[in-house]
Amino acid sequence: MFVLATATLLPEFRLAASGIAICRDVVVYLPMVFGLAKARNGFSWDARVIRHLAAAVRRRSSCSRSGRDAAHGAVVGLIATAVFFLLRSGNWPT
Repeated sequence: MFVLATATLLPEFRLAASGIAICRDVVVYLPMVFGLAKARNGFSWDARVIRHLAAAVRRRSSCSRSGRDAAHGAVVGLIATAVFFLLRSGNWPT
């Protein structure tokens, strides 16, 4: 779908066609996956899911910066490892 959308939009939008095609794919893909997850597993958007989504967005933006700054990447990697360990071990401070 992405390649077809990009090829269709390329003559008019040039380089922006790939970004437009990705946005279109996400707009189609996310509701489809949400519907399948809800039908199969009973998925719903509760507070825990929203917290995990927010954490994933923060990690993604931090990783993006880490690619440009080695010191930042080292610090983020250590913190992410510690948090992951605490979460998985059940020792997260309350």
